Amino acid sequence: MQIETEARGTVVVAEERAPVREYVRALLERALPGVAQVSATSSVDALEVLEALSAHACGPVVLVSGVHLCQVDELAEHVWGSSMPVSVVLLGGSDTPSDRARARQLEATLIEGPDGFRRLAEVVAELLTPTLH
Repeated sequence: MQIETEARGTVVVAEERAPVREYVRALLERALPGVAQVSATSSVDALEVLEALSAHACGPVVLVSGVHLCQVDELAEHVWGSSMPVSVVLLGGSDTPSDRARARQLEATLIEGPDGFRRLAEVVAELLTPTLH
């Protein structure tokens, strides 16, 4: 699957589980060539990456994280306080009310269930593409 997009920006994949993190990175790399990617193995790493990105004009940023990443709330607070455009996509393992509630609380897009990975690249491409008003 390759998505044609003019989007430029950065995707930060924050996931503690290495196999999931690498799967998401590979999927997005194939689907969104030309979009920079950075991996973070924890929310602390992701915060450092987001702070470094905010020092540069790098275009829109999408943070992709597991819905249960430790300290994901702190990441969301950083996103809300950021001067750069940052969107959050949460990956949920199943379709649960608690995952949906958490995504709403964090103002994030929730990708649910194993079939959701098919939509991930589309969602990220849409979030990276500037909206014309």
